[in-house]
This record gives sequence, C-alpha cells and structure tokens, in this order.
Amino acid sequence: MQTIMYKFLFSISIVFVITFAGCNNKADLYKYENGGVVITFDDHYVQKWLMADSALQKYNWKASFCLTLHNRLTDDQIQGLKYLELQGHEIAGHGLQHLNAIEYIKTNSIDNYLQSEVDPMIELMNKSFHNVTSFAYPNGSRNKDLDNKLFTRFKILRSTTNNSNPPEEQDCFFTGSHLVMAWGIDQSYEHYSKELLIQLLNYTHENNLILILYAHRPTKEISIKYQVEISTLEYICNFVEENNMKFLRLKDLGNL
Repeated sequence: MQTIMYKFLFSISIVFVITFAGCNNKADLYKYENGGVVITFDDHYVQKWLMADSALQKYNWKASFCLTLHNRLTDDQIQGLKYLELQGHEIAGHGLQHLNAIEYIKTNSIDNYLQSEVDPMIELMNKSFHNVTSFAYPNGSRNKDLDNKLFTRFKILRSTTNNSNPPEEQDCFFTGSHLVMAWGIDQSYEHYSKELLIQLLNYTHENNLILILYAHRPTKEISIKYQVEISTLEYICNFVEENNMKFLRLKDLGNL
C-alpha cells in the first residue's frame, strides 16, 4: 500500500511539473484592444531624441525617455527634455551615473546603491520634470532584492530581453506585472532583425497585446553602435497608426 501511495504521489508531481512548465504566461498576457506599443529610449541623447520627435510628431507618437547623467546635462538639454515632456512624452529614470546595479552590489549594499544612484537621481529629476514613477535598469541589470527596494520608489521597473526567438516565445509583452522587459531595436544588437520586429508588431496587434521596445540613439543612417534608424521608428509608428493601435508610456503601464 505504501509503495502504491508513493507511485500515486510521484505521478501527481510529474503531472503538476509538466502542467506548470507548459503554462508560459502567454495565455495570461494583458489584453489591450487592437494592441499597444511602448517605445523607450535610454541614456542622455537629448538632441537625437528631439530630432526623432520632430520626425514622428505627425503620428502623435508617445515615448518614455529614460534619463541618466542628469547632473551633467546642459541647460539647453534640460529645456529640450522639458519640451518633450510638454509634448506628452515621459521622462523616466535610468540612474544618476548609469551604474550596473548587480556589479555595484557585489562590493556594496543595496542601500548604498539607492543612496548613490537612485535617490539623488529622483531628487534632481523631480525638480526639473514631473515626478518620476518609472525606472529602467542600466544594462537591464537587476535581481528580485533590487526590485523589491525600487518598488518602494517607482510604479514601473523596466529591464531588457535580447533574443531572436519567435514572438510567441518572447517576454517583451506586458503581463500585468509592473516589472517589464523591453526588446532592443538598436540595429547593432545581434538579436535584432527588421523581419522579427515586423513579426512582433503583427503578433501584438493580432493578439491584442502591449509590446515594449527600447533603443538609444535615433539616427538617419547607422554609423556606430546603439543606434536605431529613424526609418525603423517611422515603420513602427506607421504600423501603430494603420492598425488603430495605441502608443503607451511606461508610466501608463503603472496604471493598468
């Protein structure tokens, strides 16, 4: 009888593991009518961002600009960011000094990370812009302990995902969790291809999902790493417009 019971419990365990492994959150993705796209930009390329906004205003686009090195910006750059905010874009946080959080806390505490990288950034940004409620991890570097601490300061945390899997195997869609992953569209990324981007956009629209993307420097022609062509952004914006989708910002996800 004991042997039979062990076999029964073992069988139940196997069924549970298989069932759990087969449930990949995709069925539980947040549904948004016609689909939505969140475009985020990292670092401090203010003039490039202004150039992109000028080219894409005709689409009534919206983006989240995740800012680092605020303490090194010129007055003109601050005014440029204020202009972007007035246009309806979000100015989000990306660290004061762009420190890799995981590398930093190997030799320092999480509290030290907050005191040197996050809290001074919040103080500076809140003096210049609307209160910052979104934070993009530099290099996508994070863990659960960091998340827990940062969620006391922000509504949305953004990390990154960089792979060339088909859309149904990607985790760059909004699940309802306020920790989100963004897929990189800089052309220098090994995982990036225009074909896969198109597949992701179609999958987003067809399944009423919200796709989250990130880039750095918009440009007319690719010349160095961490650049995205304006033509790529034009394609995304045109796709959103033609398919009656919506642009969202990171802070919008915090209210869903």
